[in-house]
Amino acid sequence: MVKDLLLNLLFIIGFCSFLPMFLEQKGIKVKKWLTILFFCIAIILCITFPIHLNDDFVFDLRSVPIFIGGLYGGPVPLLIYSLIAVGFRLLFGGDGSITTIMITLLNSMLILAVYKRFNLLAAKDKLKLVVVLGILSTIVVFVSPYILFGFTLQPDYWIGFGFTMILSLFILVYLIESLQEFSFLREQFIRSEKMEVVSQLAASISHEVRNPMTTIKGMLQMLRETPDLSADKKNQFITISLDELDRAEKIISDYLTYAKPTVQAAQIFDGHLEIERAINVIKPLANMNCIEIETDLIPFQLNANQEKFQQCMVNLTKNAVEAMPNGGKLTFQAIQVNDSLIEVKISDTGVGMGQDQMIRLGMPYYSTKGKNGTGLGLMLVYRIIESMGGTISVQSKLGKGSTFTIKLNSTTLTKEQEKNRTVN
Repeated sequence: MVKDLLLNLLFIIGFCSFLPMFLEQKGIKVKKWLTILFFCIAIILCITFPIHLNDDFVFDLRSVPIFIGGLYGGPVPLLIYSLIAVGFRLLFGGDGSITTIMITLLNSMLILAVYKRFNLLAAKDKLKLVVVLGILSTIVVFVSPYILFGFTLQPDYWIGFGFTMILSLFILVYLIESLQEFSFLREQFIRSEKMEVVSQLAASISHEVRNPMTTIKGMLQMLRETPDLSADKKNQFITISLDELDRAEKIISDYLTYAKPTVQAAQIFDGHLEIERAINVIKPLANMNCIEIETDLIPFQLNANQEKFQQCMVNLTKNAVEAMPNGGKLTFQAIQVNDSLIEVKISDTGVGMGQDQMIRLGMPYYSTKGKNGTGLGLMLVYRIIESMGGTISVQSKLGKGSTFTIKLNSTTLTKEQEKNRTVN
């Protein structure tokens, strides 16, 4: 009897709980008709593999999916389950068919009496109610044969069936409520993730625009506070300010890059010259912090987006300078690894990072600067380098400094391309 009861319980939990839960976790939305189908299969399997008490009396746990389906689904699914249970049982014939009709009718009356109230209850109260319904259903199952045929059963059969019935209802309601709560929390999480993307996008744009704005502010302050500047110096400051304004405009107009960076308008350019431009942009800040800059750059060409590459260099250079508030040395090195691979290293002698910090680099909103950083600059660098088909890695020790290594595919120009670039 225990073996047959457990087999029925397996059918019920498998089709009425675990299978829908599995599909939900796989991202497959379980529609109402599919749920009804699963419950009908569970009912049919329970009737097909009944519990044999003796040669005259068999029963099963078909009432469990009928109860659960009716309580959660309402009258229409309840009618379908009842018709399936009665119709399939009639195929086997015998006096049990009449008992099935009576038991199904009485159970349906119980369900219709409480299903509206059931769906308004909290999860704990639902569990209490199904325990009461399980007790009442057990009485119905064992009293019906006695009323119809005068058939009585020993108390141990009542206890075994009743315990399994109540346990099955309790487990199913608990699993369904947990699944509904999980689905609700997942929807809330997805909604919060979307809002996080929006806020991250706005913060990222603000972070990237701040760099050229800081440079422009510095140039304008120099023009205002130094009226005796030479015309060449004024033109130089104005040119730098205009270039930075152009860069800020491109960042704003290309804001989608911050959500999913892609390299557009690829062109062949001199990578070492872009590094030097990034150094020139950050040099005033480096001088203020008493930072010595050394370069060992071989000429190399890249076929990528020029503005994006310079943006990466500016971000990495600015981070390196800010990691040395008390001065130090900033080193730039470009090495030709082979005919198609260039390696760029940016090293500082700053505060350095621990292993746990290096692992989290490039993650949104993670910064080693505390309240002074957003973590979005490095996140952008990582994504842009990856979109260029390159790799970026870091080596660092606390108190010793850090080295960022970027590997990119270099480009060898043909004579005709070199001639055209020289003419331009």
